[in-house]
Amino acid sequence: MKHSVILLACLLLPACGGFGKPRPEAALYDFGLTQAPPAAAWPARLGMADVEAPSGLDTTAIRYRLEYSEPARVYAYTLSQWSAMPAEMLTLRLRQSVGEQAGGATCSLQVTLEAFDHVFDTAGSSHGMVRLHAVLTDHRHHALLAQTSVSHSQPASTQDAKGGVAAISQAADGALQEVVAWVTTTSADGKLRACFD
Repeated sequence: MKHSVILLACLLLPACGGFGKPRPEAALYDFGLTQAPPAAAWPARLGMADVEAPSGLDTTAIRYRLEYSEPARVYAYTLSQWSAMPAEMLTLRLRQSVGEQAGGATCSLQVTLEAFDHVFDTAGSSHGMVRLHAVLTDHRHHALLAQTSVSHSQPASTQDAKGGVAAISQAADGALQEVVAWVTTTSADGKLRACFD
């Protein structure tokens, strides 16, 4: 009985030998303090919803894939993670890019995150990949005005979490810029006329 109590105490106390060693803290990453690249003129009455993400991407884990080996399997770095959910970081980045929108929007942009991964093409070569789906809707008529999907990739300089984070961050900026460019082009073509009538 005495031995069982001692063993239990050792399991609960980090000071006992090799038992209960604290795990190393995960390194936290985000997009950094650099401001998002400025966007072109944004339609004045076009609102913006928060970026959404499916359950598999609703996590702070930094995901990676071995495209050359098991392309359908998702891995996660164990000692590195995002400081916030990717959708939250993308929402902030997008709002920084176009500025805060005034109230009274009659139409809105909804962006859904579809991929946010560090992809290894080979054991010594990889890239960050971000894929987004964007939808423009008219609130008053509950109508879908336009939609598009964009995908952006950026080569990673190192084959580890740090390199993956940098590549994903750059890919995210590229994908968001493509979405904003699509919105402004669509607006210029008159496809968003319902937002200004």
